[in-house]
Amino acid sequence: VKLYVAESAHYRVSAETSQSQADEVARRMEAVLRLANDIFHFDLGRLPAKMRVRIFRDEAAFNAYLKPIAAQARADFVFLAYPDPERSELLCFPRAEKSFSSSLIHQAVVQLTRSFVANTPVWLREGVAAYLEAAVWDARSSVYTARPNLVWLDPLRAAVRGETPLVPLADLLAFSRELAQAKLDIFYPEAWGLVHFLLNSPDRAHNRILWDAISA
Repeated sequence: VKLYVAESAHYRVSAETSQSQADEVARRMEAVLRLANDIFHFDLGRLPAKMRVRIFRDEAAFNAYLKPIAAQARADFVFLAYPDPERSELLCFPRAEKSFSSSLIHQAVVQLTRSFVANTPVWLREGVAAYLEAAVWDARSSVYTARPNLVWLDPLRAAVRGETPLVPLADLLAFSRELAQAKLDIFYPEAWGLVHFLLNSPDRAHNRILWDAISA
């Protein structure tokens, strides 16, 4: 399969689709990196290697590549993390713009955090990913502009009102990746809500909780 390759300051993007898509995704990844690193403040000079992204020609090719690794087919993008950062890669395929963008942002945040901290707390990693995934892409300026991601608001309100289960905060902070995947409908609204609150609270003591969690 012919691969079109684009390299940016922090990414190496390989695409089965076209050179123009490889180039654009490299720009998108750098834009997500800027957005996410306004929160995480990682020292990008410490990256052991350029982060890798691969775009397949379609969902079937994506799942054919995943078949020896994953137990079942996936309908969304995946970040494969290996001990060797040169092998780790974010796997994508063409989708409608809104779905493509939100999935790319989400998995780019996962890739970034795991490139620096292998065992980032799941609430923090996935909460920030969910918080940012509604950002809007401007191809002319190669910028992602943050927008409130309100998709999780109604499920969170329902949980707070007692209409659906609510995970106690102490339990949420200790969720494993496996537990989060088993309870997606409960986990994501609360992880998003916690990050949204800690970032946007007018009380600096609340903001400091997030900065201290990232620092730790």
